[in-house]
Amino acid sequence: MATRREILAAAIAAPMIVAPAIAQTGALACLPVGDTAEWDAAFARYQSAKDEDERFYREVYQPETDPLDHLEPPYNITHVAKNGHAFTYSIDPRYNDYDTGRLGEWCFLREEIEAAKEKCAAYAAAMPAARRDFLNRTTDELGGAAYDARYALFRTPAPNLEALEYKLRMLMEAATDSVIEPPEIAQIISDVQLIAGNAGGRP
Repeated sequence: MATRREILAAAIAAPMIVAPAIAQTGALACLPVGDTAEWDAAFARYQSAKDEDERFYREVYQPETDPLDHLEPPYNITHVAKNGHAFTYSIDPRYNDYDTGRLGEWCFLREEIEAAKEKCAAYAAAMPAARRDFLNRTTDELGGAAYDARYALFRTPAPNLEALEYKLRMLMEAATDSVIEPPEIAQIISDVQLIAGNAGGRP
């Protein structure tokens, strides 16, 4: 089962949909290459949101949830049938009662499922539901804010080569887990046109 941090990382690395370059060129061309105020402000917002998210995860979420990882369902249970074929079942007692009675559907895994139910009960008892909900809700909200700030930073025109390099590194990071779509390339083209135009090159 993917952890919350893995899910968030995948979301942050997901393709960023931005307006095509052709629709932005006119507005961007009037920005001087030396004017970094808009970029600096967007970067500061992203850095602040990212730091807050990572601090909460590191100082609150992780210390409270990591010790429970070994108890958290679902549980993978492998069963070898009489014909020698093995199959792995994902067992989650939170959402299924698993009838293990003599004629029950899951009677062939009675011992394993009963042990899984005990483990699940220990997981539920280890932390009040309200606290678990608070941790998950807060980390999702902070992660969402960090994603939104990163999205906004990417859409902010790069005023110089340093900012453009940072954007390219963002794309390289995203390319590890997702496909780079044409709109992201269009944003980079807009940035190149802006920087080249303000430097006296071909806009």
